[in-house]
Amino acid sequence: MKSISKDLLGLLTTIFVLFGPDIVDLGAYSIPSVSTDSKILAVLSATIIVAGWKFWARHSIYLPLLLVIGTSLALSVRYGPGQPIHFFGFIETFLLGILVYFAHSVSNWISHISEELEKMLLNDIHKPIAKLPDSFDDINTYLYQSRRSGYPLSVIVLDIKENCNKISLSHYQRILLRELSERYLKRYLKTRLINQIVAGFRRSDMIVMSTEHDSKLLIMCPSTTLEACNALAQRIQTTAKEDLDLPVSAGAASFPTDGFTLEALINAAEMSLVDGKPSVPVEETEEQAA
Repeated sequence: MKSISKDLLGLLTTIFVLFGPDIVDLGAYSIPSVSTDSKILAVLSATIIVAGWKFWARHSIYLPLLLVIGTSLALSVRYGPGQPIHFFGFIETFLLGILVYFAHSVSNWISHISEELEKMLLNDIHKPIAKLPDSFDDINTYLYQSRRSGYPLSVIVLDIKENCNKISLSHYQRILLRELSERYLKRYLKTRLINQIVAGFRRSDMIVMSTEHDSKLLIMCPSTTLEACNALAQRIQTTAKEDLDLPVSAGAASFPTDGFTLEALINAAEMSLVDGKPSVPVEETEEQAA
């Protein structure tokens, strides 16, 4: 993928050529370089495409090309019917097409950077993330209902393994900007993960952030048995690995088997953290042991 600096340089160079000398001297002939109408059309086209990047980034480049070139040809027919058509008249249209190409490329880059920053800042996340200290009331409510009514309650702890795949991390670091710190990288990875697996969560499930600077996520699963919780954790690991190439460790614990308090459940889930790798079948393990 080309660098945004190349697209910006191409856009500025095309504008400079369009607004260059007013007269091109060709020895015995002197012809106007670019008409005033084309210059005005070039400025309006570049401004509208770059400023309206949200709209133009969703459409193919052929749409602005068709509009600008069609307008240019219509202006030349409307205001210059008596002028002969020569080869250099097509250069005007060609330069306008190049201008539209680079302006559309810049708008795509702006759209791409905006989407990545929104993911990093957790602005477009489909499942809300609450900080752990702010969720104690809801967590205590779940624990109280489980104690009084005997409903199952399970938790999942997800740990994004940042150091397990240096190639994957370097890819994310290039997508983000160089000056972004490790803290924002973790938030970005968590957002990518949650947006990818959000379809597997029910409305009653709650996602909370373990700590402000930690890479771990805690998922509360009311009315969920440990077996169902483990199945959900495995599905999350598979999705993260196949769709994001992101290694994630997952551990699960249930109330009251693994603990009676939130801290005990989290500790039990962290002790059972398992890397996102396919497990060895029980039959095969027994044969090897035999």
